[in-house]
Amino acid sequence: MTITDKEKQIDYKKRINRVFEFIDQNLESDLSLNTVSEIAFFSPFHFHRVFKFVTGETLNKYVTRRRIEKSASDLLHKNITTTEIAHKYGFSDNSSFSRAFKKYFEVSPTEFKKQNHDLGSLQNLLNLLEIYKSKVV
Repeated sequence: MTITDKEKQIDYKKRINRVFEFIDQNLESDLSLNTVSEIAFFSPFHFHRVFKFVTGETLNKYVTRRRIEKSASDLLHKNITTTEIAHKYGFSDNSSFSRAFKKYFEVSPTEFKKQNHDLGSLQNLLNLLEIYKSKVV
């Protein structure tokens, strides 16, 4: 029995989706090419090619971006320092975290938190409105 191109595409999508879930659930862990390629049941070389084709990013860039995005959420919704966030998401120190954060958001983590300090309460209000609307309708 031969595998069709359609079946191969479906299999690859399942493998890559499993990787996306693994990455999001393990942003605080080792997410090296070898570790993640095992989740997809690909060799590291083949996984790197497939992942870059699907996402348009290398695994390292993707993981860094997801860590920065999650750290932004932590800045807004958790009462922890930028140093704690940096270590939580695997940055070697606060300055490397700040550089990566600023490269992505074009402001420092501290400035981001100042500019968006009311965002958390706004989100809570929007959530309450959604609950209210669902009860009314």
